[in-house]
Amino acid sequence: MLGPHFFILLLAVGLGESFSPSNVKSPVSAVRVGNVASVQLHAIKHVDKRRSGSPSRHSSPRRVPPNKRTAIRWVIQGVERCLAEDDGKDGGGKTYKSVNDASLVDTLYAMVNAYNQKDILDAEKRLKVLMRNPNKYPSEVNERVIKATAMAGLASFSSALLKEAFLNDNGDMIPSSMAYTAVLNALRKVGEIDRMEETLTDLASASRRVSLKIGEKIGIDIVAFNTYVAAICDAVVKGLPFSPSATSISDDDNIDDGEISGFNFTTLENISSKTSGSEKYLYKAVNLLRGNTARTRFALGEDPDEYSYNQVLNAAAKCSRSDGDDYFTKSIILSCLRGMKDRGIKANMFTYNARLQATLASGNEDAAVQLIDQILSDPNVTPNQYTINFMLNPFINADRRDDIWSTINSFYEANIESNKELVSSAFEAFLVTIVQTGEIEFARDLFQHFFLKIPKYNKRVQMSKLVHVVNVGQRKVKSDDMSDESSASRGSILPNSRLPPKTKHFNILLGGYSKAFQSAVSKVGRTVNQVPRNDRAREHVSNAMPDVQEPLDLLGIMLDIGVPLDGFTVTSLMTLPYSTPENITSLLSRIEPEMMVKFNPAAYRSIISAYGKVSDPSSACWMFSEMTQAHRNQGRNVECWNAILGALVRGSDGAQTDKVLDILNSDAARSRRASDQTGNQQFISLVDGKKFSDASMALLDLMRNGTVLSEGYSAPKPNSQTYCLVASALTSGSDSSQHNSDIALSLFRNAMEEGVAADGRFLNAVLRCFGDDIETALEAWKSDIGPAAAAYERSSNKGGANVIAAYNGLMYVCGRAIRPDIATRIAYAMNKAGVEPTEVTLNSYLAGKRVALDGIEDGKSMSLMNQYETLLSVECTKYNTKDKRRVNDRKIRIILGG
Repeated sequence: MLGPHFFILLLAVGLGESFSPSNVKSPVSAVRVGNVASVQLHAIKHVDKRRSGSPSRHSSPRRVPPNKRTAIRWVIQGVERCLAEDDGKDGGGKTYKSVNDASLVDTLYAMVNAYNQKDILDAEKRLKVLMRNPNKYPSEVNERVIKATAMAGLASFSSALLKEAFLNDNGDMIPSSMAYTAVLNALRKVGEIDRMEETLTDLASASRRVSLKIGEKIGIDIVAFNTYVAAICDAVVKGLPFSPSATSISDDDNIDDGEISGFNFTTLENISSKTSGSEKYLYKAVNLLRGNTARTRFALGEDPDEYSYNQVLNAAAKCSRSDGDDYFTKSIILSCLRGMKDRGIKANMFTYNARLQATLASGNEDAAVQLIDQILSDPNVTPNQYTINFMLNPFINADRRDDIWSTINSFYEANIESNKELVSSAFEAFLVTIVQTGEIEFARDLFQHFFLKIPKYNKRVQMSKLVHVVNVGQRKVKSDDMSDESSASRGSILPNSRLPPKTKHFNILLGGYSKAFQSAVSKVGRTVNQVPRNDRAREHVSNAMPDVQEPLDLLGIMLDIGVPLDGFTVTSLMTLPYSTPENITSLLSRIEPEMMVKFNPAAYRSIISAYGKVSDPSSACWMFSEMTQAHRNQGRNVECWNAILGALVRGSDGAQTDKVLDILNSDAARSRRASDQTGNQQFISLVDGKKFSDASMALLDLMRNGTVLSEGYSAPKPNSQTYCLVASALTSGSDSSQHNSDIALSLFRNAMEEGVAADGRFLNAVLRCFGDDIETALEAWKSDIGPAAAAYERSSNKGGANVIAAYNGLMYVCGRAIRPDIATRIAYAMNKAGVEPTEVTLNSYLAGKRVALDGIEDGKSMSLMNQYETLLSVECTKYNTKDKRRVNDRKIRIILGG
């Protein structure tokens, strides 16, 4: 008599499917031992479909749910079909065999429709009652309940139900991969690596038990194993501590074939205590991929695949470092690559990207360039958006822009028709990376070529009308001014195939110009408006600044093609070096109608700061009043109030010390009064007519007292930056003959009483308020400021940075008093306290001295002043043979040492 295997084989041949016991995987629904024929046939029907990754020729394409909530509903609909006796097609509702069946479906729908944690927990409680005895439901119902609850985030419940329904000691089934993979995914999201390992171990035991009874191997799905490896890699990347329970595992997990023998990782228990948790998890993951470890331990249906290795490679890449101490991660990467080669797994783009990331992280750009060249020459792989993003920095540094153009052009042509959104988001990443390298013009050329149809230089927004002109006539001709035919590597883009540029693309470029200006300002050491008014100094700064017409040209294009502006656009534009308040007001009038939304608090803060930079705190106050009126409670955060205080500090600089606020007649008020008839009159009346430093103190009192404004909210409590700005305003608002010692000390004590952090910037600003009153400053340091600085340093653990900043404020007072002898003694005291004075310390003294001597031909004099200043210079600077400024330090140190 022919056995069931013969009929199974005939059926397999008739279905046109190959059959081999080694190919049998976990089925899509539960495998029951009691019916051998149905078990094997069931496995045959699903193996090849899962392998091919596409539907059979007789079936319709699989639907893809638009979101997770819909996916869960589809699973619940499967439960309905399994339990309902009447599908309701005749117009009536569905009928069920029992009330429990109907309650189960209702509860599952309540779970998926829940929009808060309380409703989800209530649904979980009901499910625990209904599923107390899962054996009363068919296996296909249990599987779908497990999957639905796991997808809904009920990791503990779905895990427990999986074990109760299928993985108990008496179980005669293996659940489908859709059920246990969903559980593993849920456990991964909550970081339950130990429970994932336990689940896989239980699945392996069930697989062996069922396989032994039926005489055929039913392997665990490789996707489940890869999910477990992914969770381990998550722990690697997050730097989680290695779980003690993770060492209580079999010896299979501790195989060391000599590849990483330098670490003496014979067993996980013997790993050095200095080894980080990330390294331990990496070692655990790579050992699971060696030999037959995973297949034997977890009864897998197949060996680890490219997804298994790529996850470990990616985690190792993210842990690579540029300090040279990355031998371990390099060993992990080499082990993975060797394992892939041994298994005949070809490297794909994900493999190459992980290697690229690791190479770049280690700081070896030459090796990265070689690896990219290998990718570009391999016909079997195609660089994706991640590969291109990795190649940008090293190829720019290697001056291989033509290769960048060619690769990006190939990527564009390959994806523009099939996935426009992918191309658009990829270019966002490309532009960000290029801008971060400082190559803003290169980023602009790429953007122009692939997105814009109009000429690069558009004069809609003229720089000469808005901003101080900086060498307009000497602008160099950019490569994009010429025809695209000048570089064949760029290719040609058909006008109709160009993507519409988005606000974010423009914002990235505008942000790049913003950073370019900030970088130039930091190199010059002062803004354009702070430079002395002589032509030679102005020309020096102008030559160091980028061409400000470039971002304005970009803005003109943005306006011409109708791309809406947002808050970030405004914030970037406000960093341009405007020369007058009228420039700012004019630009605001031009761009505000093009905004997609009204100015948000961040945009208002940037406008307030811009007015402050052009020494117009009155207009800044009007914009602050407008912001509080427009945003009410959103505009009450301390950052917004600190922005107006910063504008008042800027207004107190230089010749502005005696001026008072004239808010109602400011440029911003005259331009915007028609659109803001109901401004914050309480705020305006409080500060209008006051000197800038007095207005700062008035605002501080508002914040300290929590005054309720007319909009119905109270002023925010001041923080350390608030007090720092007020102290800076007091310093800037007084000349060298005036002292604010009492006010400064009162300011400091009020801050300490209110629990404000005594960080170095605040203490520095407070000490500067003492002017040239060095004696009072030293007394305040000994009694109040010094102990507060030391206490905060102990609690903040910032390596002495806060204490040094505070000492620098004391050095400034020494400079104002022209007392290098005291400054030198302070430098000795710093060394004695374990705080090494730096060149910034010396510069603080010199800055105070410059203020004291400003406008005085002879200045103060004292005996041995030059000698003391020389000693101070030696104490504050480290000797360096390559620094020509220190050429005489050797002689000085030898004399002192003698």
